[in-house]
Amino acid sequence: MSNANPYGASQGFENQPMDSAMGTRSMVIRRIDPVSFGKMFGGLYAIFGLIWAGFAVLMLLGGVALAPGSAPLGTSIGAGLFGLIIMPVLMGIFGFIGGAFGAVLFNLAAGFVGGVKIDVEA
Repeated sequence: MSNANPYGASQGFENQPMDSAMGTRSMVIRRIDPVSFGKMFGGLYAIFGLIWAGFAVLMLLGGVALAPGSAPLGTSIGAGLFGLIIMPVLMGIFGFIGGAFGAVLFNLAAGFVGGVKIDVEA
């Protein structure tokens, strides 16, 4: 497999010495694409929302079982299923917005301080 960049752009670390003991090179992240970062965070938050909504439904059903007669069972289960669908969707939307906003803030800060140094393996 070739190590060449298929896009023909410089990868930014050709002239940097490689640490022979670890096989790593240092790179600096200077910009993050807000849409890409927003999609990643949106997906992660949707997964977290699904997990959290599952626990919320279990607590709702436990409350219905412990307090019979407080609410009709069908209404409680309907509200739980509605929450199970709505929670991941809303958390995914807010995760996308938060991730995109965070990437924009990172890009502004990186313009002043120069980015974040990371070590990568060759």
